[in-house]
Amino acid sequence: MPPPAAPAVVLPDLSAVLPGAVGRPPSRPGAGRGSLVVLLAVALLALCGGGAAGGYLLLGDRVTDALSATSTTIVAPDTLAGRPRRTTGDADAAAEAALAVLRRSLPRATSSAAAVYGDPARRNMIMFMAAAGSGAAPPV
Repeated sequence: MPPPAAPAVVLPDLSAVLPGAVGRPPSRPGAGRGSLVVLLAVALLALCGGGAAGGYLLLGDRVTDALSATSTTIVAPDTLAGRPRRTTGDADAAAEAALAVLRRSLPRATSSAAAVYGDPARRNMIMFMAAAGSGAAPPV
């Protein structure tokens, strides 16, 4: 007679208690660092992209205004508030002197103009000065 068969031994699943004990080879030290580096890189990229998008949304109008200011052309009109433009020697000299001061004060101006308007006999005169460009305004 053959010897009796040994009862089948059923081993409990120890993977919940001892990770790597059954069904999985032991993990090597530092194996999870690669996925951590990838996760941090994705998070950093998302933060940088979000910062750039937020900056554009917050400052977009200012950037557009600055760019449009560089292509603005200033021209002195023929009349100003109903007053005719003065083209006499004294008026032109005063306008040119004011324009020189304006250009020195705003070296980054891309366009500027100055003119004198009105009637000196009626003591009703206006001086027009304007400049366009990018950059901060000079201190007052």
